[in-house]
Amino acid sequence: MFFNQQQLQHQVDFDNAVFTGVPISVWRENQYIDFGGKMSKHDDVAVYIEGGYFLKSGFRFIVRLEG
Repeated sequence: MFFNQQQLQHQVDFDNAVFTGVPISVWRENQYIDFGGKMSKHDDVAVYIEGGYFLKSGFRFIVRLEG
């Protein structure tokens, strides 16, 4: 289970986000970069969201629960 504004940090966090389809926003440092969406997959290097990808080394990935 995720909570709003939770940062994905560990392999299992990313795995669970893909499995559950929780919406993710993308941040660099403290700057909002992309509204994001649902992750389709991830690997050791990148996170794939809504047809695009972001490198794990350059961004933070934050759970965005609505409502």
